[in-house]
Amino acid sequence: MQKKVILCVDDEPSILRSLTRLLLMNKYHYILAANGDEALNLLQNNKAQIVLSDYRMPGMTGTEFLKEVSEHYPATIRVILSGYSQATQVQDALNNGEVHHFLEKPWEEKELLNKLSSYFEQYDTLYPPPKADPENATTSS
Repeated sequence: MQKKVILCVDDEPSILRSLTRLLLMNKYHYILAANGDEALNLLQNNKAQIVLSDYRMPGMTGTEFLKEVSEHYPATIRVILSGYSQATQVQDALNNGEVHHFLEKPWEEKELLNKLSSYFEQYDTLYPPPKADPENATTSS
C-alpha cells in the first residue's frame, strides 16, 4: 500500500495548523507550504497524490499555482480550498482541467475527510500502485 501524501498550501498559519491537526488525527502524511513557489520547490523532492491549495495567496494565486502543478505533475489530484468561491479564474481552471475539485472554507471536518478519501480512491484508480511480481518474490523458511 502506498503512502497517502497531501501537500497543503496556504499563507495563513492558522489554516495550516488546522489542516495539520486533522491530517495527523487521520494518519495522512502531509507537506506544508506557505505559498506557490515554496510548494513547487517541495514537489521537486516529494511525491504528493493530492495538492490542496488556497486561492488567495501572495505571489501567485491558487489557480496559477495549480496550473503549474498540472503541467509538471499531471497525475496529482489538484484541489482549491478557499472561502472565495465566486472567482471566474477558479471556474475557468476547473473547466480547463487545471483544478479537479473546489472545496469551501470554512470546512466541516468529516466532509473534508470524506472528500480526501474519495480523492485518494480516484488517484489509486487512475494510477494503481505496482503489484509485486510473484516470480521475483522471495520466501523465507
